[in-house]
Amino acid sequence: MKWIGFRSQRGIRFACIAMAACALPVTIFAASKPVTNSCSASPESVYPGDPVTVTCSALNLKQKKHVTYAWSATGGSISGTIITGTVNTAGLAAGSYTVTENISEGKKPTQSADANASFTVKDFDPPTVSCSASPTSVQAGLSATIVAQASSPQHRPLSYSFLASSGQIASKMNRATLNTADIAPGIVTINCKATDDQAHTSTALTVVTVHSLPPPPTPKIIALCVVPSRGVSEVLDQDAKNCLDIVALNLQRNPDAGAVLIAHTAPDERNISKQIAQRCVSARTYLVEQKNIDSARVDLRTSDAKGPSIQSYLVPAGANFDSDQPASAELDPTLSAAKKARKPKASK
Repeated sequence: MKWIGFRSQRGIRFACIAMAACALPVTIFAASKPVTNSCSASPESVYPGDPVTVTCSALNLKQKKHVTYAWSATGGSISGTIITGTVNTAGLAAGSYTVTENISEGKKPTQSADANASFTVKDFDPPTVSCSASPTSVQAGLSATIVAQASSPQHRPLSYSFLASSGQIASKMNRATLNTADIAPGIVTINCKATDDQAHTSTALTVVTVHSLPPPPTPKIIALCVVPSRGVSEVLDQDAKNCLDIVALNLQRNPDAGAVLIAHTAPDERNISKQIAQRCVSARTYLVEQKNIDSARVDLRTSDAKGPSIQSYLVPAGANFDSDQPASAELDPTLSAAKKARKPKASK
């Protein structure tokens, strides 16, 4: 008697093939392999809002069995098929998360299996920012333009703010204007800040140098008109008065200014020089008595320039007459002395 074995759908069967009688065939069932499952996540590291795909592979499932599956995750939401699931990571905080798939074809312990896959959510990277000023140097009272250039590695929306160590600064989007009015000379530091929608910030600095205003230019004397000599008489004719009226009008319009009358004498002819000096005195007397000009505002001078004539000048406040007309000097009082009164003729 000889036994042989063969495999069937119901297990391994044995039968005898000898001529003698044999016992009934015996079936020995083979043990079923347990269901297994394995999963992996891709990518394993993401930023909030980036999707994660989980792929699973189950083994030892029976073709004729009804298979069920279920997904779960420790963060985010997941949906998918028996093989792949997709995790929505929007709104997740930075950290590690686990996805689990349960697959089952029956109630026995060997007919179901769980598999896990992990992924990490990274915090968004902060923005980067640079800050520049144009111009970088201004006079006090002028303004400078500040520009911030920023970017987010994950393209998050950005907002901007500016802070100056002194002065007034007004901004719109990524540009600002620094007003240096009332700022003491020195360096103003501007802080440019970029902030994304996750409250991540980045800052950069720039500086503007403020210079004091240059001193105002020194006023210059102004030549007005020439008092005609008319034979160098000390008596003023109408042409002389017309010129002096111009001098008076300028003094009235400029109450802080003064006037200078320069007698251009003839040094080689003392009599003529004395006469032109006396005419110069008469001109000041006219301004004081006829035009109500304070005598302290009218200075009389003399020069050796070709004469005889009288040149009038307006001297604004702050002007230096001696620097503009160095070849003049105060009028010699002996030249401007009044003529002695003539003695009356003796009666015959």
